[in-house]
Amino acid sequence: MKTFYFDYGDLEIRDLTPSMLKKLQKWLPFGFLPLDEEFKGARYGFVVRCGEKGFSILKQRPVECNRERALKLINIYLDCILSTLWKMADEYIDGIYYATPFLEDKGEDRWETGVVHFIFPFGNIIFEDSPIPTFYDNVLCSGGTALYVRFMKYFREFLNDLYHIDNIRNDVVKSSQISNLVSGFMLMEDEIIYHGTVQEDDPVFRVLVQQGLPSIFHAPSIPITISPDQLKIAKGKV
Repeated sequence: MKTFYFDYGDLEIRDLTPSMLKKLQKWLPFGFLPLDEEFKGARYGFVVRCGEKGFSILKQRPVECNRERALKLINIYLDCILSTLWKMADEYIDGIYYATPFLEDKGEDRWETGVVHFIFPFGNIIFEDSPIPTFYDNVLCSGGTALYVRFMKYFREFLNDLYHIDNIRNDVVKSSQISNLVSGFMLMEDEIIYHGTVQEDDPVFRVLVQQGLPSIFHAPSIPITISPDQLKIAKGKV
């Protein structure tokens, strides 16, 4: 465990516990694989492809802009994602929600950026103050739409305070089609897990402390592809 000290509070960075690792391995479609050797600061592989197979996720229709604006947008997205998940943590979700930005170079200083949503409910999701939407449940499984709608409700509120995007739409794509992800934040039940590398001068940690979050769990990971014979290991079954 590490503790970062700021003028306005402290933040504990905790290692992933064995029980949390088992839960990630169980509920992520292709598991969560501890790496034999650390790779660019990552100690885990978030499996997004097994052989030729992927799973359904939601990808925001990208904003096209120059690199400077794209990098600014990524920081804004990360702040809004964190604020949203922190608010959802208070409600305790019965599932896993991982939202992270992507950045794609289209050449000639044209870049595309947006947010990818990995949504894994543990069962039916019910929020008493809203109807139960189901329009994505056929691809995300039961409860996925309710989690997505809840996330976007808060995300839009936070985003509108920082940056105006006329219309945010998402398409269903396969995880195997995704590349160039920026490691971000995941909510599992009521715990926030950070998948990036930790640096004390990272402004995102100042945001955490300012919002009153006392601690987060740390599971530095990268998206990986595995072969079908590795699936049992990634799912924690051997």
